[in-house]
Amino acid sequence: MFVWNAYLTRPLRATINSTRWTLPLIHGYWEQRQVSVFGRQLTMTLLARRSRHFAGTRFRKRGLSAQGFVANEVETEQIIDAGIDWATGQPLWAAMVQVRGSVPLFWSQQATPLSPKPDVLLQQFDPIYEKTASHFADLKRRYGNPIIALNLLKSKERRLREVLLRREYAAAVALLNAAAPTDQQIIYIPWDFQKHAKQPGANILLEINSIMELCLNTSGIYVHGPASCTSCQPAIQQRLRTKLGPAGAQGTQQQQQGASEQQQQHWQDTAKQQQETSTQQQQEQRQQEEPQQASDEQQQQQEQIELQQIPGHQAQQQQLKGFKQQQHKQLQTQLSPPLAATSAAPKQRHFAPQTQLQRGVLRTNCIDCLDRTNVVQFAYGLAAFGRQLSALGVLDHSGVDSDSSIAFQLMEMYEGMGHTLALQYGGSEAHAAFFQKKRGEWDATTQSRDLMTSIRRFYSNAYTDAEKQDAINLFLGNYVPVANAPPLWELDSDYYLHTESAIRYSQLVAVDRLPPAAAAAAAAAAFKPAAAAESNATQVVTA
Repeated sequence: MFVWNAYLTRPLRATINSTRWTLPLIHGYWEQRQVSVFGRQLTMTLLARRSRHFAGTRFRKRGLSAQGFVANEVETEQIIDAGIDWATGQPLWAAMVQVRGSVPLFWSQQATPLSPKPDVLLQQFDPIYEKTASHFADLKRRYGNPIIALNLLKSKERRLREVLLRREYAAAVALLNAAAPTDQQIIYIPWDFQKHAKQPGANILLEINSIMELCLNTSGIYVHGPASCTSCQPAIQQRLRTKLGPAGAQGTQQQQQGASEQQQQHWQDTAKQQQETSTQQQQEQRQQEEPQQASDEQQQQQEQIELQQIPGHQAQQQQLKGFKQQQHKQLQTQLSPPLAATSAAPKQRHFAPQTQLQRGVLRTNCIDCLDRTNVVQFAYGLAAFGRQLSALGVLDHSGVDSDSSIAFQLMEMYEGMGHTLALQYGGSEAHAAFFQKKRGEWDATTQSRDLMTSIRRFYSNAYTDAEKQDAINLFLGNYVPVANAPPLWELDSDYYLHTESAIRYSQLVAVDRLPPAAAAAAAAAAFKPAAAAESNATQVVTA
């Protein structure tokens, strides 16, 4: 789904029946930073993968395709690496995944040089929202339940654009939930971002924090705890056996033999001198203590004779001897655990991360899935970052101050991701007014930057996106050149490239120009079910 050179490498992979000689290419964003939290070295990684299905530019790819894929679908993964666990020798890391994508309905906007904000056209091709259900079913298959749909569209407008999508989206989710079991229903959260952002003294991170916590409590995060991970147990046991077994002793002996002969001779001479001195001192001490020991032995023998004459003394001595032996065994058991228990478990420590799994995913959208979506994804990433640090034992609580230096590091990463994804889909950088105000920049500078961003985006959408869309369709294999057929750049629209019935019709038209034998095979392939073809292609990519 995220491999953009799948079509170009398909002939090679099919010929050799292997993916070893091809390098998968991912289109999106990647950044990694080294940070320190209370002296603990961490590696933060932010990875964004853009889907190759229904890919394209802003006004030319909106909503759903006939196969249930949405435009501008991006999977974002936030990974925190805490290094190697000293007790098990395995890596400690935590991850969180969230997605963004266009409103899963059939809708479009016609870009024109005269209208920077075209009207929204809702196309009633799917009255029972079958393709919308197919999209959410794909999300459940990839991420599990529940699916949390966070809708950031406006709730009030003078000229209805986003409000139309907001109402239709809510109706679609309500219809799908009515036909689904309780544990399979979609969690739909409408939240007007613009309304909350325009309020005086608004703090977006504070206002949306309760929603972010609710989403994290519902889906959770992934944590790799080596001590409780079943996949890591063979490696952990092998490591401990190596340390405690003959191999470890052999390694120590080889290390000792590596010392120089001069140092060994020096140690031997020193030990010999110490032994001679100690022997001489012991002999002198014995000669001085022999008369005193003789008198002490005579006195002890006399006391033993007197004690034996007392009734019951021998029984008390036997009982006291047994009690001392029992205490010695108990103390030895507590201080010296069995070797089997020591070799089967890692060393004991104050805190050991426990393995957790993320179940479900947060799906965020606005009308473009660029500016507002990026701010909310940062808010969700910041809330998840606190839980990641707490799960790895770096912090004793699950909250991170939004004004701390580590939060600004994470904010810069999400800001960079937003600019990159906006350039790929919208043709300009993202509107970063939130991030600029967060850094304390001047409002006049922020407004001027947003104005230039809007101008660049409008020019790109009106004049250059058509050529970019043609290049994407050609690279991904959506359009395959055919002899005596009109080229891609002469077509008014690429609608037929993403519609199943139109695709089959275009294939049958091409069949008429082939020889009879080849035409029969091509006609059979044209009517092959699209789902089976897509499944086969996916298996080859992921093999």
